[in-house]
Amino acid sequence: MGILSVGANTDAAERTPLVVSGQVLNEEGDPVPRIFVQIWQTHPDSGLYDHPNSADPNNVDPTFQYFGTAAVGEDGSFEFVTFKPAPFTYRPPHIHFKVWLPADDENGSKTNILTSQFYFREDGTRADDRLLLDLEEISDVDGNAALIANKNIVVGSSNGSGGSATPSQSEGPFYPVVDFFGLGSDLTQVATDDIADVEVSTSTTSSVEGEAGMKEEKDMIHIVDMSDKSEPLLQESASSSSPAAIASALPLSILLCVASNLLH
Repeated sequence: MGILSVGANTDAAERTPLVVSGQVLNEEGDPVPRIFVQIWQTHPDSGLYDHPNSADPNNVDPTFQYFGTAAVGEDGSFEFVTFKPAPFTYRPPHIHFKVWLPADDENGSKTNILTSQFYFREDGTRADDRLLLDLEEISDVDGNAALIANKNIVVGSSNGSGGSATPSQSEGPFYPVVDFFGLGSDLTQVATDDIADVEVSTSTTSSVEGEAGMKEEKDMIHIVDMSDKSEPLLQESASSSSPAAIASALPLSILLCVASNLLH
C-alpha cells in the first residue's frame, strides 16, 4: 500500500491533500523559534467556514477540522496538512493565518504579531507575491497524489511596506469562535477532545496594516490588491452563505513526513 493511501470512502479519496510548509523568519533571515502559526479556511467542497455567521452549526462537516495550530520548531519551521479551500462566495480560494508570540508567563496572553492570507497562484489571483502559494503535485509509488506548497512567513516592523516582511491583511469576519491553540496542524484529522467550545479569550496585539490596502466596514472586508491598487479583489462578508456539504474523512497520518522529506 502506498504511503499516501486514503480511506475507503469514495468522496474522501477524490480529494487531493495539501501540505503547506515553510519557516517563520525575521527580516534578517533568521528563524523565529517557539512561536505559533494558526490557519483557518473554508470547507474544500462547500466553501463555508466553521463559524456561526457562515454555516448552520448542524451542517458543519464533522470530518474536517477547518482550522489548526502549528507550534513552530527551533528552526522556525511549520507545516499544515489540509485540502485546498473552495471559494467563499465570489472570493478566490485563500487560507487565513496568524502568527503568535508565546505568553511571557503561565498566566499571560499570547500576542498576535501578524495576520494575513495566502492565495493560490494557479487561480490567477492578483496579490502580492509573498502571499501567493505555488502548488506542486507529488505522488507515491502507488500513484496516490498530494499537493505541496512551501512559503516562508517573514515578520518584522516593515510589515510588507517597503521591506521584506510578509504583508498583513485583515482577519475577516470568520476567525474561529473557539480557542484552537490546543489543536494540531492536520486539518484532515479532527481532534475534538482538544478544543474548547468557548469564545476566544486570548488578547491580541493587532497587526499594522501599513500599505496593504485593508479596510473593514462593519462585517464587510474589502481586500485591495497590493501589487496593483487600481483593482480590488473580491469581498468577504459574514452575511453571505450557501448550503453546506458533508464530506468524509481522509486519514493521512504519514503525509507530514513525506512532504518534509521532499521539501527540506
